[in-house]
Amino acid sequence: MQRTLYLSLFTFFLTINSFATNYYISSSGGSNNNDGLSPETAWETLSKINSYSFDGGDSILFKRGDTWVGESIKIPRDSLNFSAYGFGAKPVFDGNNSVDMLVNLGNWMDYLSFSYIKFTGATSGAIKDPWISTTSNIIVDSCDFINNSGAAIYLINRKNVRISNNYFTDNRNPIIFELKLDTDHLPPGEGAGDSIWIFNNTIYDNGVTGISLYSNYKWHQAIRYVEIYNNVSTHNTAGLYIQGVYDSKIYNNIFSNNTKTNFETYGVGWASSSRCEFYNNVIQNNGNAGIDVFGDNDIYYYHCDSNLFYNNIFSGHADVCAFRFGGTTDGHYGNKVYNNLFYDNKTHIVSNSVSGGDPVTHCSNIFFNNTLFNSSSYSVVDGTKGKNKFLNNIISGNKGSYAVDAYHNDSLQLYNNIIYSQTPTNVGYVDSALMTYEDFAAITNNTIYADPLFIDTLFNNFRLKQGSPAINAGADIGLTRDFFGKVRDGLPDIGAIEYETAYVPPAKDTFVVRFNPGWNYFSFRVVPGNMNFNFVFDTLTNDNLVKIMDQEGNAIEYLSDEEGWVNNIGELSVTQGYKIKVAKTCDFTTVGLPVEGNLSVNLSEGWNILPYNKLSPQDALTVLKALRDKGCLVEVRDDAANRLYYDSTSGWVNNIGNFIPGKAYDIKVNRDCEFVLLR
Repeated sequence: MQRTLYLSLFTFFLTINSFATNYYISSSGGSNNNDGLSPETAWETLSKINSYSFDGGDSILFKRGDTWVGESIKIPRDSLNFSAYGFGAKPVFDGNNSVDMLVNLGNWMDYLSFSYIKFTGATSGAIKDPWISTTSNIIVDSCDFINNSGAAIYLINRKNVRISNNYFTDNRNPIIFELKLDTDHLPPGEGAGDSIWIFNNTIYDNGVTGISLYSNYKWHQAIRYVEIYNNVSTHNTAGLYIQGVYDSKIYNNIFSNNTKTNFETYGVGWASSSRCEFYNNVIQNNGNAGIDVFGDNDIYYYHCDSNLFYNNIFSGHADVCAFRFGGTTDGHYGNKVYNNLFYDNKTHIVSNSVSGGDPVTHCSNIFFNNTLFNSSSYSVVDGTKGKNKFLNNIISGNKGSYAVDAYHNDSLQLYNNIIYSQTPTNVGYVDSALMTYEDFAAITNNTIYADPLFIDTLFNNFRLKQGSPAINAGADIGLTRDFFGKVRDGLPDIGAIEYETAYVPPAKDTFVVRFNPGWNYFSFRVVPGNMNFNFVFDTLTNDNLVKIMDQEGNAIEYLSDEEGWVNNIGELSVTQGYKIKVAKTCDFTTVGLPVEGNLSVNLSEGWNILPYNKLSPQDALTVLKALRDKGCLVEVRDDAANRLYYDSTSGWVNNIGNFIPGKAYDIKVNRDCEFVLLR
């Protein structure tokens, strides 16, 4: 059904465009006295659009490189396309922090598309529905939304919406979709909120939540048939928030480093949403929780039920937990959490739904075939009085008080799990009773207390070694594939990953780079097992390392004996280049896995630090050909002050020569753009 609607939307645009007219607008060379029918006779201002009588399917094209300041568009009719023409930077709509809406979608306007435009300086919304409607078919593709103090895209009660291939940074809220009562306090029309596609967007460093979809009342229709995939939502307050979303899929996304404020910082907020699938996502290094499943307000649907959470990675949540069921008056039930990898979290899984301070009795979910490794507090906490089930899980490497804490729950069911704790005398905690291995065994079934024998936990390789007690030790509950999609033959193994006889671990590589006294430019030629500063630079911090800086000016430096090393950069990344200052000549060695696949780096207008982590040197002009072809490259410098630049007489001048693996380079671009380092 979703695919049919998706295709029909584009079929409509193709059909109407074949009978349509193109209109051209240029702020630098146009005039409103022209007819607007060619680049040579372009109009000048956005106000011309507001008063003109277009036909359905017409396209309004804005000249690349031009900017409109303090102007806005109120859509005059439905079935219009807005895009760019010419060469160079995207056309810019600049609200100058004084324009409410750069594009006012108007009343009941259908079939609108926006592409290849930069929106900045809107105070309420760059593209926004001004009031409630139940119209459909909106496309926003390949646009930039930068520094809008309100929302970038704000849609109400729409259906058949596609938001794709856009870049969002420094906005308050990048994407908001809301389903709400109409002006007569009646539910929206049939199908409102159906069929929303949000994919291939980069959402970085925004004020609140990267993607928000919410239904604003209970017991009526929900937002349905949503697909959110292939997005990167990082360094916001929250990566994704959904409320009242049903029958939808969220997959292949990255939600990481969403820690911008101290309020509701999480990778994913999951409020009162049911019958959804959440899979193949990476949830890392967020604030309070990786994913927080809840529902405790009158306007919510109360509970979350029948959701599937599988084949995800949850790691690096040091403050609270990676996965939490909590905050509900009505419980959560019928949810399945399986084939996930949890590692390096404070607590991996928490189920602590309460009502009036008391644990609820009807939380009944199943957690199976997950791999949980290295928790600094508890591994699993269940504070409900429900009948949650934990089976076929590996719980290993717990460094905190207990591997399993069921402090209110005497109905918790645990069987066919492996529990291997670094504090073996403190395995479980049930209703204030400290449990030893022997005590805990009395309330569990078929629990194995042994090392699961992972291949390489330093590099987060949780495949099983030959002889692992997890092999063929799981209960058969009908799960047919593992985390990697491998078929589970015969009796399933315990944990997320099935044992493979023929599996050969990837070979590690050792990379050595020489640092000279003073500042050096550095990038990761290999990926260490841990990207934490203390782990990566352990051999340098005591006598030679002075300071590390990223392109934003954030630093890692030793402030005093009392404060020690202070890290304002956070987790290091292979997609970033760094400046490193050392006191004397030294060789710095990293051991890790080769950086695989093409490397995508988002460059901001002005100066950036570009990493170069290919296996071999390559001519700098060749590496940067795509940027030169786009017309956005200005200059490059290395740490010896050699330059690559454009000379109006002789063309491109390359005094750098080859880019060197493990080095990084200052690069200046004339607009925001993406650089892809091809392998």
